[in-house]
Amino acid sequence: MESSFTLFRVRGIAIGAHWTWLLVFAMVVWSLATALFPARYPDLDGSTYVVMALVAAVVLFGSVVLHELGHALRALEEGMPIKGITLWLFGGVAQLAGSPPSAGAEFRVAACGPVVSAVLAVVFGAAAGLAGWAGWPAAVQGTLEYLGWLNLALLGFNVVPALPLDGGRVLRAWLWQRQRSFTAATRSAARAGQAFAFVLIAVGLAGLFTGSGPGGIWSAFLGWFLLQAAQGEAAQATIREALGGLRVRDVMAPGAPAPDRGGAGERVVQAEQPAVDALPVVGEAPGGRAVVVEGDRPVGTLRVADLVEAVEERQRQGRWREPPARPAGALVWVVVGFSMLIAAAALYHPPYVVISPGGALDVADDIRITGVPVENVSGRYLLATVQVTRPSALRTLWSALRADREVLPASALLPPGVSEQEYGRAQRAMFQESREIAAAAAARAIGLPVSVTGTGVRIVDVVDGSPADGALRREDVVVRIDGRNIATTDDLIEAIRSRPAGSRLNVVVERDGRRIDVPVETRSFPALAGGVGIGVRVETRGFGVDLPFDVAFEERDIGGPSAGLAYALAIADLLGGGDVAGGRTIAATGTIDVSGDVGPVGGVEQKAIAVDRAGADVFLVPAGEVEDADREGLMVRGVDTISDALASLRQAA
Repeated sequence: MESSFTLFRVRGIAIGAHWTWLLVFAMVVWSLATALFPARYPDLDGSTYVVMALVAAVVLFGSVVLHELGHALRALEEGMPIKGITLWLFGGVAQLAGSPPSAGAEFRVAACGPVVSAVLAVVFGAAAGLAGWAGWPAAVQGTLEYLGWLNLALLGFNVVPALPLDGGRVLRAWLWQRQRSFTAATRSAARAGQAFAFVLIAVGLAGLFTGSGPGGIWSAFLGWFLLQAAQGEAAQATIREALGGLRVRDVMAPGAPAPDRGGAGERVVQAEQPAVDALPVVGEAPGGRAVVVEGDRPVGTLRVADLVEAVEERQRQGRWREPPARPAGALVWVVVGFSMLIAAAALYHPPYVVISPGGALDVADDIRITGVPVENVSGRYLLATVQVTRPSALRTLWSALRADREVLPASALLPPGVSEQEYGRAQRAMFQESREIAAAAAARAIGLPVSVTGTGVRIVDVVDGSPADGALRREDVVVRIDGRNIATTDDLIEAIRSRPAGSRLNVVVERDGRRIDVPVETRSFPALAGGVGIGVRVETRGFGVDLPFDVAFEERDIGGPSAGLAYALAIADLLGGGDVAGGRTIAATGTIDVSGDVGPVGGVEQKAIAVDRAGADVFLVPAGEVEDADREGLMVRGVDTISDALASLRQAA
């Protein structure tokens, strides 16, 4: 992998980059600025994410250069020439000329890169901890944390005992020392490399079929590259061993060489030099051909094919056989196999998501009300959040063993046929709408006039096994129930709750451009406010709300409707609800509709951990989820409506 351009030099070592590195650099910046940093640090603005991404990408590739410099500088100490360091599609590579002189030299050169990465991981991790302790900005802390984890990941991947990775070179050094044969050690380490390559390809293909996205393609492509590289290492070692004792003159094609028509210049080797020393020169020469000279006089040409043919001829004549080598021993392969199993588990992302405690944000700081008098809030209203991630199999297993994590099939959150990006956009839209609905619910709760408009109720999800399952579909829009027009979710809820459980409803929906009648029976749902439902999650199509004041919200990269209750309580307090907070830190979670009814949200156990860490005095949750939120030392109260929540807070104050 030759550099397309040189960046700088260190002790005469050229540090360059292949053009593919530019693509990777752009991809890293884009993914960090649009996905990773916004997900982990949702309170920052877009320009901050871009700056964080640029700094992290530059320092990340600087870490790769330092890793490769560790190899290169140690190689110089061992007397091995260095052709340069190249950044490219899969990171970086230090180009060493020739083979290591001994097993000890191989080990020392191979180990220096991982040692550098380990030191960098410790340095960045410690710096991130210091940033948190000193209260540095979240952007600084987040960038340092990312760089610490990335250097740790770089270390972990490179120490896998699979040639041509650093761990594979350490393995070869150990085998070389034990087996007393460089060729046998290379072949064994290359087999480990080929096995790991197939693991990567399998992980990539499995990821494609289980929805892990483009990362699966990347893993499979990396596996293919490692497979070719491992095969090349084994073949080169065999050729070097077989060429022992031969001179260039013995294997060249004699005669005056034809002129080079490629215009790239010829590589030159001496007729009397060992053929094995000419191998790297010919391998890197344009067209795989070098000119053989005697003094300054051309006497022939040498091609890679000539060297291969010489090896094959010696094998046919029985003049060369691979020297016998001691067995490597079973234990080393047990260690190698276990290492690859751990690596596969760390790289594969199964179709499961992990719900873990997130942060707790004061929503009162997000709200700006104009047009009516507002009162200052004397306490805090915390929005409890959770983090939903799709981690590696290794982290998924670790999360399953932890009491503060919940592991669910990805299909439990992600509807079939919906991509993670589409799901994320829908969740963010629901969060935005939930705040507008919260404003309407708060206004109604304190007696202000509110009107809500819509053009029907869209089915967002259908509960498996519910009355709606098989009758209604996602994206159906309910427009009438029993002859009554349905414009908003309020209309739908009122129409359903006006009839007892077990009633048969005639539901008119818009589906595929036409209206159809669908009979649906109501059922008792004790967890729902009102106790009666049909088993659907809905939103108002063309939702609009007319408030007697203007309200604006800070942008937040948060998804889902569970923030409704927290925003409604804060808005009611701001509108003159009578100092509801009373100087306390109040945490809340729960969906809310315009009529003020509070609905279940899920993830309450993890949210309880988050608000407890934030120092909440009380945690308000939907009445049906009180047990899930139970946590020693945290006061938890269940509510069915915003009126219940306000009354509970006022009584306690």
